[in-house]
Amino acid sequence: MDFDTLVLNPAQNSFGKPLTINPLFSIPGAAPYAARGIWTVKVVDIILDDGGQLTTRTLEIDVRLSELPILPMQGDQITIVGDVQTEFSGVTIGSQIVLQVDDVRMDSGGAAKLIMKRVTDL
Repeated sequence: MDFDTLVLNPAQNSFGKPLTINPLFSIPGAAPYAARGIWTVKVVDIILDDGGQLTTRTLEIDVRLSELPILPMQGDQITIVGDVQTEFSGVTIGSQIVLQVDDVRMDSGGAAKLIMKRVTDL
């Protein structure tokens, strides 16, 4: 079964959002390029030693590897435009957000999950 064509492509067509990848580490010196990805914002609750609770959010972006010239690496930057999915975390709709790839998690179906951290807003 061609998972990339049968599953990943329709998923990106339905849910993918535009982004710009600045390949600072994966292709040093190369120009930023357009791509698309499916964003997921996860809320994580961490229980502290004293019983208190810390809540944080993690932004993950799923990308289809066949659409990229090379797999993004830790340290590459990705620019996205804020929408209703990011608005709850204080990012206004329409503002540009620069994120840095903190981790890359490959799957066996032709996709990668980019774990992001926020760098700045433009």
